Amino acid sequence: DITRYYRGDLIQHLLNWPSTQIERETIRLSNEQIRYITYRLASLRMDLFSIRLQLERNRFQLLKYHHILAAQQYVISKLQLIDSNEI
Repeated sequence: DITRYYRGDLIQHLLNWPSTQIERETIRLSNEQIRYITYRLASLRMDLFSIRLQLERNRFQLLKYHHILAAQQYVISKLQLIDSNEI
């Protein structure tokens, strides 16, 4: 029976054990590293979002230019057709 080995006072004593300076410094550095990694990850995600937004903006501009050129080619072909009919 495992309950006879359970000692709540001993567990509480170990949980309240004062940490050493090295342990506190290790925890502090670990927390700083986690914060830095989180910051870098958020920064990289924002950079990626910005690049994707710029890419979509450029694609839209290209599509707009493509339609302008297609419209100009259509007008030019119509004008050439009119000119050829007049001759």
